[in-house]
Amino acid sequence: MINNHTHEPQTEIIPINSMIGLEKSTIFFHAPQANKLPWGFVEGKVANHVEGYPVIIQIFKNNHAVHFAQTDIGDDGIYEYKFRVLNSDKGHTTKIFEGDYSVKIFKVVYLNQENLI
Repeated sequence: MINNHTHEPQTEIIPINSMIGLEKSTIFFHAPQANKLPWGFVEGKVANHVEGYPVIIQIFKNNHAVHFAQTDIGDDGIYEYKFRVLNSDKGHTTKIFEGDYSVKIFKVVYLNQENLI
């Protein structure tokens, strides 16, 4: 647990039509002040993804959008998106992310009776 967050995603399914829906997951991300690693990443596996739809990733700090991205889902349902947390150029380091963020992840999935809200 970091800053009273468990890192467990909050997920909901929003039906688009009778066959597919938008799965929205929200998770906490913390970039500590003493961070020395240059990369952060979002990864996961979608068991019932609809082919042709990428994963959309939105990162917010204090409810303000700071980064948007999309990444494809592999045939095995796995996706990964890497992003810079630190940038270093000629000995000068810039912190791109520092502090607490919420990350929203959107995936288009096939609906079944178990995942309807």
